[in-house]
Amino acid sequence: DKQKQTNHRQAPNHLTEKINVLINENKVLLNKINELENIVDDVQLLKTEMQRLRDKNLSDWNYWRKQQSDLYSQLRQQQFIKESILNKFDRLQKQ
Repeated sequence: DKQKQTNHRQAPNHLTEKINVLINENKVLLNKINELENIVDDVQLLKTEMQRLRDKNLSDWNYWRKQQSDLYSQLRQQQFIKESILNKFDRLQKQ
């Protein structure tokens, strides 16, 4: 009978220790979860910023390609005008 009473008294202590260990492990895990959530948020912000920069880069690239195309177009037009003027000048000289 004494043995049973001793076992009953020890069991709650043993369970209390286990519960305390589990509570501490739970706190550690919750802290890790919070850290990971913060990392996920940071990664999401980084991905958003990278996409914004990609979009801006593409937009800038398209803008400069259009500028280049416009400049080449103007250059061709000026070349045509120059040749036209030179041809007219040649004809006038021959007359």
